[in-house]
Amino acid sequence: MDVDLWPSRTAWGHPSLLVNLMTELMKLPSVVRTSPKAAVIVPTFFFNRPAFLKHCFSYTACLLLLHRGLFVIARALDAYPHDKTELASCLLTGHCEVGKNNIRTHLYVAPEWFTQSPTVTVSRVKCFVADMQEPYVLLPRQLSTPRFDEHFVNYGYNKVQLIEHLRAAGFQFYIMNNAFMMDMPHPDSSFRKDYLEGIKGDALRMHSVFSAFLHRIRVLPANVTRFPICTRPMEKYYVPVPCSCLLDNSP
Repeated sequence: MDVDLWPSRTAWGHPSLLVNLMTELMKLPSVVRTSPKAAVIVPTFFFNRPAFLKHCFSYTACLLLLHRGLFVIARALDAYPHDKTELASCLLTGHCEVGKNNIRTHLYVAPEWFTQSPTVTVSRVKCFVADMQEPYVLLPRQLSTPRFDEHFVNYGYNKVQLIEHLRAAGFQFYIMNNAFMMDMPHPDSSFRKDYLEGIKGDALRMHSVFSAFLHRIRVLPANVTRFPICTRPMEKYYVPVPCSCLLDNSP
């Protein structure tokens, strides 16, 4: 995970049954935990960066502002969202967002995610609505698992490259139903500014590296099926994975 990602957790100073990321990860069904080709998405949401950056000018300052209470910026939002109900409220008020502005790399959270039964820890994703996605994923720790390609440096395309590699390697994607992460607001780094300007530096260089990478994975082994892109709108994008509780006592 990036350093600016904060996982869902129990409310500070309030004993409760609110979602905790580690607790939910420990509930993953054995069929997912033991699969050599399971990529588990921890859905990521974003604060409204422009609203925050009017009041803070560094990562630390933005965090301190958050700790003082988001009512400093927006009275409709009482605190960091600790569960899906608070997250839904944050989205409805416009203080939180499902993706980054004008970027299509976070289109993996379907509306049905918000209505999944809390008894289901994880769901299988049928397909992605578009390529070039960059969810944060948990992967099997084994030699055959694709790694980040070190040809990608500074900013841009590295997470997209990994997900496209996983798709090409035939990984099945799952999404956590009761846990999520928030991308904490902060000013752009010099690397991102260089990338967004486009005509100089990383944007063009990394685009060329990415194009070369896609060419290398164009031909798949005969026994591998690439994880699909949806060819039409789906009524349901997820399939809940039942908890085989009698089988899930293994460490």
